[in-house]
Amino acid sequence: MTTIAVEKRSLLGKNACKKLRANGRIPGTVYGQKKEVLSIDLSLEDLLSIIKKREKLVQLQMNKELEDVIVKEIHYDTFGEKVYHIDFCRIDMKAKITVTVPLSFIGIPKGVKAGGIWQKAIQKVQITCLPVEIPESISVNVEGLEVGQNIRVKDLVVSKTIEIKNDADNIVTFVNAAKEEQATTELPGEERVEPQVIKKAKSDDDEEA
Repeated sequence: MTTIAVEKRSLLGKNACKKLRANGRIPGTVYGQKKEVLSIDLSLEDLLSIIKKREKLVQLQMNKELEDVIVKEIHYDTFGEKVYHIDFCRIDMKAKITVTVPLSFIGIPKGVKAGGIWQKAIQKVQITCLPVEIPESISVNVEGLEVGQNIRVKDLVVSKTIEIKNDADNIVTFVNAAKEEQATTELPGEERVEPQVIKKAKSDDDEEA
């Protein structure tokens, strides 16, 4: 388990957070286990390391105290490029928790080589297990999939100590037969109506405490 040094934040608000980010620090929050909510900050380098390794379970060190936490949510800017904030949730290492983990698809389906179209209906699943048993991802081997075949949640292979919470019959991935594009013809004198695209105005992200 990776240990990360964090510091308690005394200054809160938009301007304080901007100064932190300008100095290579990212604001965060620690909550859970019926303890006080803490406002913290940590180095951007450490945070990017967590993201790169897809680590869910980490240990926070503040002064001489250590706390076991999971990464609950990572907040990005409007463009999804820069990390703005991170939420950690305290955990009991001896109690099962429910988390979301990604699926890792292995190989290319046989059906694709036969001209089929491969689609992924689910790319993440919810699981319940002890913190130390949280996998980085769940592997899904799709190499044997033929056209018209699928893989459902109940087909996923996980440890006996891990319970998948998604509906067992939900389709994870499938291969469909390719359909030829049907050209649309317009009747003489008929006006073609293009679909109207309505764009929602973007609002500034709310600044965390």
